[in-house]
Amino acid sequence: MPSPNSPPLLKKPQTPSPHHPPPTPKKPHNLFLPPPPSFPDRLIHEPLLTLISLLYTMQPPIHPSPPAADAHPLRVVCVANTHTATPALPWGDVMLHAGDLSNGGSAAEVRAQLSWLGREGERLGARVVVIAGNHDLVLDESRWGGHGGRFSGDADDGKGRESTASVDWGKSYVPAE
Repeated sequence: MPSPNSPPLLKKPQTPSPHHPPPTPKKPHNLFLPPPPSFPDRLIHEPLLTLISLLYTMQPPIHPSPPAADAHPLRVVCVANTHTATPALPWGDVMLHAGDLSNGGSAAEVRAQLSWLGREGERLGARVVVIAGNHDLVLDESRWGGHGGRFSGDADDGKGRESTASVDWGKSYVPAE
């Protein structure tokens, strides 16, 4: 019989409490992979990467500052593949046409679409940005400029090769640096 002062032979199982959760079991080591290197090993073999990783984990999370009370979000209206159509566009601060203004790439089609976009931009008070698509060949002088021939589009009306100088580019909103 054990003495009253001796430790018990078997510990009574403790029920987990909110203050003392049960210990999490260790994951068994994968026998096919080497164990990860210890921090001192990493510090010796890859000091810069180890220190940068450590500093990265120690930095506090970055929270963006709240917008000013009078600020409004920037609204971008993006359209593409209009192919000479002139749909009604919603209001936005910036209007982006992401390619394929025209069907055949003629200067007349592109001119008409750029005029429409200019009118829409003024009507909506938006800045207009145009990115040429694969149908907007007249805007890409490198495709036809140095080849001595005609590009597709208005070539069969007898005018010969046109240049980007025939396109009305409208207003430029790119700030000078």
